[in-house]
Amino acid sequence: MAAFWPVVLTVSGLAIAGLFGRAVRGHFVSRELPPAMKALVAASYLAAVVYLFALWSGEGILWQRIAGLCLQIAAAGLFNWARKATLSNRFTAAFDTDEPKFLVKDGPYRFIRHPFYVSYILFWFGSSLAANSLSLWVLCLVLISVYVTAALLEEKKFKKSPFADDYALYTKRTGFFFPRILAFARQSRPEGQLAPRDSVSRGIWRREPRA
Repeated sequence: MAAFWPVVLTVSGLAIAGLFGRAVRGHFVSRELPPAMKALVAASYLAAVVYLFALWSGEGILWQRIAGLCLQIAAAGLFNWARKATLSNRFTAAFDTDEPKFLVKDGPYRFIRHPFYVSYILFWFGSSLAANSLSLWVLCLVLISVYVTAALLEEKKFKKSPFADDYALYTKRTGFFFPRILAFARQSRPEGQLAPRDSVSRGIWRREPRA
């Protein structure tokens, strides 16, 4: 029974890490991986080894292992949602210097601009929580900083692309890594619905513009 959680978390961790790894070559379409992306892949492999070692050599706390597994599953779900949304318009790999040729707004992109990176962060955060390893937490923070850097570089590419104006509007209703709930709620409000703040302060009906 003592091996139950290490077995479960080993299977889930390797399965989801494998899902991410296959996408590097199977889903993203860069002709050659940029050097920074190769370094990121190497760091991910190292983190996976540390994760497995910590699972089987340390003593995990039950709530951390349950929470970690839930985060890993959430990461896989978000990753697959983003992958399905980009099947017809596939992205290049992180740190590629290509100019954007399309803007995806479907699936999780309705709410956040970088769901792939969020899925990676959820996975490594959950894995670090489940393994309860200081070394893995350090690697997790390094990986998160790399994902943030990659996302910021992609934002800069869009701001310099032919999609700059459309992307500026898109950023007003979507979050970087976290959904902008209020902006999305305003976008989704039916035309002609009473705007509560205006109705209290001005006593009038207001038509909300459609996005």
